[in-house]
Amino acid sequence: MKLAVLTGLVIAFVHMVLVQLPLAQENRMGQLGLLVYPLEEPYYASFYNLMIDILNPEGYTFYLLIPLIAVMPFSASFYFDHRGGYDIQLCQRVSRRQYLRSKYLACFLSGGTAISVPLLFSYISALMILPDIVPAAAMGTNVLTPQIWLSDLYFSKPAAYLLIYMTLDFLMGGFYACFGLVLSLFVQNCFVVWSAGFLLQLLVHTLVGSANMTMYYSALNWMRPGVGIVYPGIVLLWILLLGIVPGVLYHAKAGKKDFI
Repeated sequence: MKLAVLTGLVIAFVHMVLVQLPLAQENRMGQLGLLVYPLEEPYYASFYNLMIDILNPEGYTFYLLIPLIAVMPFSASFYFDHRGGYDIQLCQRVSRRQYLRSKYLACFLSGGTAISVPLLFSYISALMILPDIVPAAAMGTNVLTPQIWLSDLYFSKPAAYLLIYMTLDFLMGGFYACFGLVLSLFVQNCFVVWSAGFLLQLLVHTLVGSANMTMYYSALNWMRPGVGIVYPGIVLLWILLLGIVPGVLYHAKAGKKDFI
């Protein structure tokens, strides 16, 4: 868990140093009239503009690594429990279903938390450094278009917009973590458990790009609030394939009497 959170925090810290602090300095110079093109208040780099920025490499790297960060804390725990015989000892104290369902819940929460902590750090650091200016829809620097789901909310209540996307990211982190856990019931290879979610996301992202399909089908894109969701059905499809179907298989496997 510590390694997963630390990995995300390092990326968030680099983003703060390379992006947030220079923008804050630019704002300060604009207030003092030291820029070649002086800034008026609506054009200052705001907290909300930064949080949805899709151009910085740190944000892209973090969302690319979400499947790997999410599986670090707990996804391979059943694999190591089963290999060492620890699961048999535990099932002498609690029921088989209770053991596996508790592990599923712990895996989901740990994966979501590992993703949320770096996002919260970036959220708080940006809020401390940059002004809280509600975005103006007429500004040419805005990357959201009217076709984006909840774009109206972003221009009226941007904090609520970001909170919704952070919640979706938490859920996806939990689903990626549980996806690896489910695989550990069927595949006795910890490398597959750790890398399957990342490879799945990368495969879909590559296929979408090579087939000239809309980028909004890829979770790597729609999980980022700066890209946004155009088709909410795509999000439900990802949740179905990554969370619900593996979850049903997991609990069906846990219910078999000859398992463990």
